[in-house]
Amino acid sequence: RVKVINSEIIFSLLFCILWSFHISAVNIVSIFSLLLLWFYVQWDIYKFYTSDFFPLYVAKQYLLDEPIVATEGFHD
Repeated sequence: RVKVINSEIIFSLLFCILWSFHISAVNIVSIFSLLLLWFYVQWDIYKFYTSDFFPLYVAKQYLLDEPIVATEGFHD
């Protein structure tokens, strides 16, 4: 959950900088830095989901002999 909040904060900062964009080295460097940081956090969230969350969902559905549908999500 913290990673998602960090991603939202980074995206908000990126949006604010882009909203008031002026061509300067500081703006360009900060935009690219925030973009790289945002992509890194998104990748980290994806890795967490695929390694920790999704296998638990599949195991639960398999043990309960229920169909495994990826669009439903994990409901407990």
